[in-house]
Amino acid sequence: MEEVTEDGLLDCYICKQPIEAHWRRIKPPLASNNEHLATSDHERVTSGREKKRKESWPGMRGGHSMCIDAEREMIYMFGGFDGTQDLGDFWRYDVRSASWHSLCTDASVMGGPCARSCHKMVIDCRNQMIYFLGRFSEDLRISRSFESFNDFYCFDIKSGKWQLLSEDTCKDGGPGLLYDHQASIDPPNIRPEGSNRVVLYPYRCVLMRRDRYSLCLEGKC
Repeated sequence: MEEVTEDGLLDCYICKQPIEAHWRRIKPPLASNNEHLATSDHERVTSGREKKRKESWPGMRGGHSMCIDAEREMIYMFGGFDGTQDLGDFWRYDVRSASWHSLCTDASVMGGPCARSCHKMVIDCRNQMIYFLGRFSEDLRISRSFESFNDFYCFDIKSGKWQLLSEDTCKDGGPGLLYDHQASIDPPNIRPEGSNRVVLYPYRCVLMRRDRYSLCLEGKC
């Protein structure tokens, strides 16, 4: 049966079958049921879990950004908003071991982006680089005339170092400060000129090696 499936003889039959989603909740460590504990014991366990969580896995948040290295089965997550403040922590999740690893608690201390939410990050799996752009600003929502810098960063996964690509992409001919946008990347191996292209929505891209921005119309850059 495996040989028949691998040879593609069942492709037509498989394509006609209904697709069913099977969800599985990924629980963090120490997420056991403590309902049987006394109140004082439960509070002590809860306090211990919270301390352990801050060291071992990220807390609840929204407006964060994630990307996945499917080949190495690694998921990266940066920033977000916890209901009180923007976050600047950077995490990696190992799918195989189902474990989190804190890359840094505050990226700005290591030369990376400041705490932010509603940003976007894209990964170049081949060169092991992650690019970060955009963030939400309450001042920008209130007034579009608010002047704020739109910085552009990349993170080298191999070396663990940050690089500031642009202090303000608008001054470099790129987009102004933006948030809740979309981004994708064309790796160099599929581009004839051999340069990364980060495509933003709506209609703007940047060629990484050339440090050049261009406006895209009708899908053409």
